Amino acid sequence: MFRSNLDNTYITNTEEGLIYPVYVNSRVIAEILNFCKETYPKEALAFLLGVKAIYKGDNKTEFTRVVDWVTGSVDSTHISANFTSEGLQQANQYLDDKYGKEREKDPAIPKIVGIVHSHPFGFEPHFSTTDLDSFLNFPYDSPGNVFILIDPVPSNPFFKVFKIILSDTNEKVLQHVPWMEYTSIKSEFEKNELYYGLNEFSEDLKEDKSDEDAYTPPKIEDLDKKKPKSKGKVRDFFS
Repeated sequence: MFRSNLDNTYITNTEEGLIYPVYVNSRVIAEILNFCKETYPKEALAFLLGVKAIYKGDNKTEFTRVVDWVTGSVDSTHISANFTSEGLQQANQYLDDKYGKEREKDPAIPKIVGIVHSHPFGFEPHFSTTDLDSFLNFPYDSPGNVFILIDPVPSNPFFKVFKIILSDTNEKVLQHVPWMEYTSIKSEFEKNELYYGLNEFSEDLKEDKSDEDAYTPPKIEDLDKKKPKSKGKVRDFFS
């Protein structure tokens, strides 16, 4: 079960229903969870692909829809992960082959809209100072970009979704936001796609400490070397 807060101010209530800040395709959720499990005990890193859109109702609510993902060669340890030059070329080649080199000119064509990253330590993950310095600066700091932070080690993996929001003072903030899993009946690569099979989340919210000072990662010898279990629920706690 995914968890969210239906009273959160980042959810817009319209006549047609609730509009969430982020929608993530169910296939993408399954694949990036498995990717993080397979990468354990090292940290995982990949690009999120999707589109940014505005709900056409009176509220003009902006949201980001994650429809795909891609990775490449990564230089990673149990406490760090960075794309290599070859990895960036591999990711861009995938984008060119699947979505075309002219994708940046059409907002309806999926493009890079964020990052998925893992902290495989066995407890609720939080961004490090290095993560924040990277995600809140070019080329990842575009408003509406999405960052998913996963810990695949527990039997109920942590799956936390963040989005870059402009504050009242026009400052870019990485905000922990509610999100929605969706399953599309129609082709994902089709303009004016409708959402199908949206399921709300619920219950058991706990305090999110993502804004606290960065933690000190554990040593690799202290980590459980067993492969994370492939089954289980997903947890997403936030204030």
